[in-house]
Amino acid sequence: MAPYVLAISSYIVQPDRNVYEAILWVALAHSIFIILYGAYAVKRFNSIIIQSFSSDDRLSLRWMWYILTLFLALAATWFVATKTQSPLGAAAYNTICSSIFASLCYFIYRQEDMLENLDASNKEKAKADVTDTPPLTLKAMDNAGPDYHFAQHLEKVFVEDEIFLNPTLNINDLAQALHTNRTYISNYLNQQLDTSFYEYVNGWRVDKAKQLLTNTELTLEEITMQSGFNSLSSFRRYFVSATGLTPSAYRRRNK
Repeated sequence: MAPYVLAISSYIVQPDRNVYEAILWVALAHSIFIILYGAYAVKRFNSIIIQSFSSDDRLSLRWMWYILTLFLALAATWFVATKTQSPLGAAAYNTICSSIFASLCYFIYRQEDMLENLDASNKEKAKADVTDTPPLTLKAMDNAGPDYHFAQHLEKVFVEDEIFLNPTLNINDLAQALHTNRTYISNYLNQQLDTSFYEYVNGWRVDKAKQLLTNTELTLEEITMQSGFNSLSSFRRYFVSATGLTPSAYRRRNK
């Protein structure tokens, strides 16, 4: 807010046309900077999500791209309306403002708290009295010895226990199942398998969905539930991303 407070203060002290014009350009540049920073922050937040959660429904900030686009339109409309003193521009400005506030209210109401979800998982883990091992680096993993077969344990909970069928699975849940911690798992997935927790879990879900699409007559809604996805929209989105085909197209091709 500082640039705007200083700008208004300077114009009050010196109500000059040149000062007014300078304020417009500074405000526009500052608005664009904030929008770009917002885009960076959203991208960073979403990258954190995929390291800890197997589903980003109601957690991802993809909707913020829509808000940022509206803010960009708002800045441009404000600048034009102020320069031209157009009543139509002022009306457009007010309309966009209303759209932004309405959208924020709607999306924030739907948004779930990522930290709250992880904290709840940690509390459940503490109640189960599972001892968390200290964080391990890849060097420590390599030196763990022949008696520790992390890869086999990881595969077991996915192949035999099918832990991926839990639609709200997060990295703390997996750590509890493996009697290790999230840092260890994250290091292993990122550095050994070159993937994220989100991609790894949903890869298993897609494989399960492929089997069901090929070998059963289940509806897409039933396959969504039986393959671990928590919504049909997220199932379709990730399936298309992974295979390049919609679930229905995949079924037709492989029947």
